[in-house]
Amino acid sequence: MKKGAKSTTDPTLFLLYMEWRDKACFEAHIATPHVKHAEDRLKREKMLIEPAKEWHFYRLVDGPQGRGYKNSESTSRRGRP
Repeated sequence: MKKGAKSTTDPTLFLLYMEWRDKACFEAHIATPHVKHAEDRLKREKMLIEPAKEWHFYRLVDGPQGRGYKNSESTSRRGRP
């Protein structure tokens, strides 16, 4: 699942929210040709002032308090430590 959101005060600021079954699925997705093509175009046409600085990975957990998210990892660019 992918969702996007744009700042209400800064039209150049946006967030891309993606939900994946696991980190391996995410890594496989970002290695696909269409993602590489999009990244190359963003860089070539200078469409971003600066690239994503960080990625946060959360794992959905069930527990005594019910469903929630547990931070499983925070990493630098492209989901890699």
